Amino acid sequence: MKEETIENDKLIYDKIQLPKHNYITSNLLIKRKFINEDDIETFMYDALFEELIIQQQYDFKIVLISASYVIARIKSNKFLD
Repeated sequence: MKEETIENDKLIYDKIQLPKHNYITSNLLIKRKFINEDDIETFMYDALFEELIIQQQYDFKIVLISASYVIARIKSNKFLD
């Protein structure tokens, strides 16, 4: 019974069309393997970058450079703080 429920959930999940991620999330975070595409947190990163660029009016280039710098430092430190 539980296996059927899991299988049904997988079928439903496969049919759901999720929105595409913004450029910074897909090209910096996912392609550089900072986060997995399957993580639900990817949409939180989308919201963060959109808020920085649209609502707080930071330049796209500044957000891109800043995110790239932070990701490089975190990865070079092996995700340790």
